[in-house]
Amino acid sequence: MINLRWVAITLGSLLWLGLLGCSAVTTLPHHLDLARGYAFDLPLGWTEITVREAAPGVVEVWRDPIDRTANLSLIINPVPETTANITELGTATEVGYRFFQERQAQLQASQPDTLLEFLGAAAQQPGLVTYYTLEYALIQPDAPTRHNLARAVIRHHQLFTFNLSLPERRWQQMPEQWRAIVGSFQVF
Repeated sequence: MINLRWVAITLGSLLWLGLLGCSAVTTLPHHLDLARGYAFDLPLGWTEITVREAAPGVVEVWRDPIDRTANLSLIINPVPETTANITELGTATEVGYRFFQERQAQLQASQPDTLLEFLGAAAQQPGLVTYYTLEYALIQPDAPTRHNLARAVIRHHQLFTFNLSLPERRWQQMPEQWRAIVGSFQVF
């Protein structure tokens, strides 16, 4: 007599392995943190690093082992209990421009020759949660221009900011892949 439970487990396992095999061709490694409630795709080969004396709220930093100037970071900071959605801070452009102005003022105080160029902002609402994508370039006199793309969201009274920072030359090689990686960040 055939054990139906064994057949179901075997078929389920085969289906899972088949789906896993198919997805390995089309997707990137996925990082999931159930305790903090977020997930995102990772560039192939990137590794998590520990940053000493990291800025407040830095939760994770990932780096390309070949191009050590390319990195992904996740920062989580509390927001007031009354702020439940990122839209309460303004539109994507307003929030992006405010961030841009604050960061530009900080840079001018410490590195007067460094410029920040605001490239744009957009809102996405793939479900019930609204995400803002902010894009800017960091222009330094003695270093290559850097391209930064961030996805920000408020969930459970916390501001999650997932940021990709790359040399501009690297950004230009695969802009759609980089956008997909940043766009993969989600909270739950």
